Amino acid sequence: MIETDEAGNSDGQEQVRARALDRACDYLERNVDRNVSLEELGTEVGWSPAHLQRVFRERLGVSPREYVEALRVGELKQRLRDYRETDRTREGSRPDGGGTATRAILDSGFGSLSSGHDAGVRNLGMTPATYGAGGRGARIEYRAVACSLGWLMVGRTGRGVCSLTLGDDPEALLETLRDEFPEAELVEASGEMTELCERLVGVADRGEDGADLPIEVVATDFQWRVWRAMREIPRGETRSYSELAAMAGSPKAVRAAASACANNRISLLIPCHRVVRADGSTGQYAWGPDRKRRLLATEAEAARA
Repeated sequence: MIETDEAGNSDGQEQVRARALDRACDYLERNVDRNVSLEELGTEVGWSPAHLQRVFRERLGVSPREYVEALRVGELKQRLRDYRETDRTREGSRPDGGGTATRAILDSGFGSLSSGHDAGVRNLGMTPATYGAGGRGARIEYRAVACSLGWLMVGRTGRGVCSLTLGDDPEALLETLRDEFPEAELVEASGEMTELCERLVGVADRGEDGADLPIEVVATDFQWRVWRAMREIPRGETRSYSELAAMAGSPKAVRAAASACANNRISLLIPCHRVVRADGSTGQYAWGPDRKRRLLATEAEAARA
């Protein structure tokens, strides 16, 4: 007897669908520099355009077009950083955000400057020119505060926490913030950030809940879905990368979910430390596996109290 799920799909059919979706994603990734029609993609995997569109969104949570845009925005973000650094090294001066953005948009596969500009605003939280200029015009207040995990470097805009990193050296953490936004106005905060820092130390040292604290981060739509899913994991609990992908609505996108964890620059408030390997082992953590284990132990103790 063939076992089926609630929708009447057999295990064999699910495997066929999974392989077809993998082929579709691979084809889009290999052809990200041009527009692939639904008809072309359907021919590649042996599905009708309508069936492909429906299953793609159903299983991955986005349409093929949205998937390609996420790929291009990721490429755009990296190129903006690379070109910004190249311009600074070559010219010895501040990068031209507009010129950098134009090159990066066209080299990332967008068909026009307007489409790249609009995608940047939707997914980067700012125009590509502003991001390409290293956050020029943005004002970021920062403060380093000691906690049981070492040092927290807190950066915030008027909308919320934009950077929250952990380390042993506050000067090194400040350099990391400068590298991310080299053209932003960085202002060392004093008393006005005391309450925020006290809350964050409570999250780090005592496993307190900081989910209500506002954040402002640069992310693609898919990254946002993964990060929102992480914030739904209760304190004291963990989820595997495959479970996280399912929570984000894209059960087949396990590697992409892991990449979203790795690209998280807001420790504690986007709790990537609650995501572990399938066997329950700690796995990687941007700020060190020991800090990850200590955070999980602290939260588990707080949850039991």
